[in-house]
Amino acid sequence: METRSERNGASLVFYIRGVLDTQAAPDLEAELIPALEGVTDLTLDVSEMSYILSAGICVIMKAGKTIMKQKGSMKVRGANDSVKDIFRTTGLTRIFIMTDF
Repeated sequence: METRSERNGASLVFYIRGVLDTQAAPDLEAELIPALEGVTDLTLDVSEMSYILSAGICVIMKAGKTIMKQKGSMKVRGANDSVKDIFRTTGLTRIFIMTDF
């Protein structure tokens, strides 16, 4: 998994590339959660994320809860069909807006 981010004031676009599995999830959490300080508009770009497992889902849930506490919003964009299915099945789409781009 690889990540990068672009911040503009209270807006953050966070890009995730590759497989978000049990090994990658702690690294994502260590990068993403501290970056959310002061963010009220979070976009996770997962257009280059090929798959996500439960540990990755937990990190995204934690990010969503952090953004909600900060009275912000969260979007996930560019999810492939298998990632979309996982987000829908787990109920994650209740805490964020899903967009194609």
